[in-house]
Amino acid sequence: MIHTVKYKKCTKCLENKKLSQFHNDKYKKLGKKSSCVKCESERKKISYTLNRSIILERGREYKKTKAYKENRHIYDSRYQEKQLKKLEI
Repeated sequence: MIHTVKYKKCTKCLENKKLSQFHNDKYKKLGKKSSCVKCESERKKISYTLNRSIILERGREYKKTKAYKENRHIYDSRYQEKQLKKLEI
């Protein structure tokens, strides 16, 4: 007999929540992260606040690279194609 799990306990807030309240994680047994969406969001906000200057500096450095310029060119051309298709309709 196969039992389907409908609830999971968040490792941060220790509340039992529906599986839909957890992000997917293909490496986990149930296919869900161990902390709920709300706790993950709070963790990411705190992490960004503490590391804001480092994150912004990495972004500035990446924008100076050749890879960024190539990827940006591809993105821009795809965006323009989509916009032209919208106008043709």
